[in-house]
Amino acid sequence: MKLPTLLGWFCTAVCCLAAAGAPADTATEPGAIEVTLQSAEGPWRLRAQGARLTLFDAHEQRRLDMPLRDRQGREAHGVVSLHAVAARRCLVVVLRGLNELWEINLDPEAPPQWEGWVHDYRMGEGHTRPGFLALRRTELPRPIDAAWVDPERPWVVVMLTRRADDTSPTRQLLVLNLDIRRAVAQLNVGGEPLLAQAQLQTVGDTSVLVVPNPSLGPPLRLDARRWVELPP
Repeated sequence: MKLPTLLGWFCTAVCCLAAAGAPADTATEPGAIEVTLQSAEGPWRLRAQGARLTLFDAHEQRRLDMPLRDRQGREAHGVVSLHAVAARRCLVVVLRGLNELWEINLDPEAPPQWEGWVHDYRMGEGHTRPGFLALRRTELPRPIDAAWVDPERPWVVVMLTRRADDTSPTRQLLVLNLDIRRAVAQLNVGGEPLLAQAQLQTVGDTSVLVVPNPSLGPPLRLDARRWVELPP
């Protein structure tokens, strides 16, 4: 099978709600959430509906059709959001109710993905699977309430669901690096920041992630390189 050429990929949509009454294999079904990543051969579409995830290639062929379940077989309550990241040639799935974040690689030249423990990889043991269409899981301490995905770099900022016994006035943010699939920073911030509405801005020589935080008034400002909170 000839793999699609992925030069010139760019994101044509972020998360959009489905149009009602659309045929299952040609457009979005009622109640589904969909994201599109455009290639030279046409758009690839990722659709989440209920507890199922389906990926269509540029020729409307199903390439993935899988349940939204973690490694232990627990089922997600749908998705929080879907994101297309053209610079990485990938799709990011923010699951609802599970302690995982997913990345699907759409690069045909992606290297094989190692599975198993770190020492297996270092010793040349374990096993690999093709990198193209591979599902990469980032494990988290708790489920995600909201997320922001960097359009150029491997950063994802997630806001974790509160613990049942948590009565503090702060929310916990984790900064994830998709390349290494783990958190590289943790921030406890006040209010209820609207992370999904965050915007990346350049202030002098600093990249600043500006997050609306209407419960406190001024927006939350994060240094998007050092990942520390900045003054309002």
